[in-house]
Amino acid sequence: MSYDRYEVLYALRNASVQTLDTDDYESEPSESNAFKECLNWARRHWRSVQIKKLPSYQCNPKIPRSNQTFCSVCLENFELNQTVRKLGCSHEFHSQCVDKWLKSKPTCPLCRAPL
Repeated sequence: MSYDRYEVLYALRNASVQTLDTDDYESEPSESNAFKECLNWARRHWRSVQIKKLPSYQCNPKIPRSNQTFCSVCLENFELNQTVRKLGCSHEFHSQCVDKWLKSKPTCPLCRAPL
């Protein structure tokens, strides 16, 4: 049995990305690499979709939305019209800083809450 990306995405839809593993499906050794490749692609795709769903806004220091004034990833202050992304745990970061972080680690950089 061979797997394509859409079959893996279907499997991910019905299982947690963090718990789905190559051991979950029986396959021939030659198919195992293809499944791993598809699974890794699907995890990256799933993460990108989740990141895009997170709320963001244009920063305006004159109208503060929270008491957080700087990005804890780059340690720079939020400035006018920069895009700020708010995670589910309420921590805020520059969107380009936290998006890069979340693509490699699906947790908040401060409190390690899951994405």
